[in-house]
Amino acid sequence: IVANAAARTLRGALTVFPYQAIPTSVAVEIGPGSRQTFRLADVAPAAFASAVVELDGGDAVVELSLKGPYGDTVAPCASTASSQWYFADGVTTKDASETLFLFNPFPDDAVVDVTFVTPEGLVTPQALTGLAVQGGTTAFIPVGDYAQRREQVTAAITARTGRLVVAKLQTFDGSAGRKGLALALGAEATGTL
Repeated sequence: IVANAAARTLRGALTVFPYQAIPTSVAVEIGPGSRQTFRLADVAPAAFASAVVELDGGDAVVELSLKGPYGDTVAPCASTASSQWYFADGVTTKDASETLFLFNPFPDDAVVDVTFVTPEGLVTPQALTGLAVQGGTTAFIPVGDYAQRREQVTAAITARTGRLVVAKLQTFDGSAGRKGLALALGAEATGTL
């Protein structure tokens, strides 16, 4: 969803980076005070994809909307990439699924380390240490493969080289009461309370 709060038309491009496929761009034009919705699968069919919206001016807002069998969710898109991303809470119980999406919009590869913290302690999966995320691609991490059946999972993604954008999709299938999905952009830094 691209909204234009400016008093003039914004023009640019939407580039979709489908999983394991070549990126595809389409021209976009958003009139003053209006919005447009683009279905990424119509631009580049794939199981999942990331996107970059580039416009010829500011005063635009971009959000991602997902609809699925467990419900709907909307989240803001990132306006910058970062070398660090954090997620305070995730769930990988029998009824839940948490997936991290690591998008590298740049031509050079990024190399990242992914760690998790559960009530039982630190989890540092060898497969996620020095993980390469190729330029112009998205990698996904099913968190439950590394922190299984946990009611609390904190995630930290730190790039050794490069920068990226990281989002999380949390789903609950309803078998234990909760049903729904939530998409969230990570925090670029930790803070103090």
